[in-house]
Amino acid sequence: GTVPAPAPEPAVEEPHVGDATCTAGTGATLTDAECTARGIVDAATCDVETDGTVCAYVAAACADDGNACTTNTATDGVCATANVADTTSCDDGDDTTEEDVCTSGTCAGTAITEAPVPAPTSSDATCLAGTGATLTDAECTARTIVDAATCDVETDGTVCAYTAAVCVDDGNDCTTASTATDGVCSAPVNVDDDTSCDDNNDDTTNDVCASGVCVGGDTTPTNNTGSEAGTPSPSGDEQTSSASHAQVFAALASAFLLL
Repeated sequence: GTVPAPAPEPAVEEPHVGDATCTAGTGATLTDAECTARGIVDAATCDVETDGTVCAYVAAACADDGNACTTNTATDGVCATANVADTTSCDDGDDTTEEDVCTSGTCAGTAITEAPVPAPTSSDATCLAGTGATLTDAECTARTIVDAATCDVETDGTVCAYTAAVCVDDGNDCTTASTATDGVCSAPVNVDDDTSCDDNNDDTTNDVCASGVCVGGDTTPTNNTGSEAGTPSPSGDEQTSSASHAQVFAALASAFLLL
């Protein structure tokens, strides 16, 4: 026999989204407009009969717009969007910001700024209490910081522990490097003036030190003709004279050929 066709599946009804509704009920004794006229404030106002035969009530379902800084709620059956309180914590989705908060319905953060890396500094040697803590820092420092042998007499760091000086070069060609003497870093001293250096400026030449600072001289300027300053270009009279001599020689050569 013939296999009966499967019964069609009932259509899936989309969930209601939006304001509340009050429309004609199952008895259809009133129209949609007449039911709506009852009001959409709540079910009691719409479905007076409480059985949905005359008017049927569907509560408001306010859609979420995904904005953490706003709310969408129903008042008397009508959806309305409102901003949350300013400074409410949120996430603006930007990894380069921090401390994100809501302001007038918008989430925003402040740009993350990295703390500057401090420049290395020199540090003198230290002689401090060791692992045995039998002497205090002050008592160990009293042994002096000249060297490890003077500080750590026991040579095992149990009584006093020694840390050598770390003297940082400031990178200035016009000062001497800082070095440790008896555990203390020396202050940079200016090298002799006129010592050759490099001021890292390509527009200067003959760079030399002056009072601990590298200073460059001006580059040789050029005039509009491309020749170096101080070298005069031929005057107009000289150029005219050269041209006249050439014309004379040409005329003599032509006359000679006619002879």
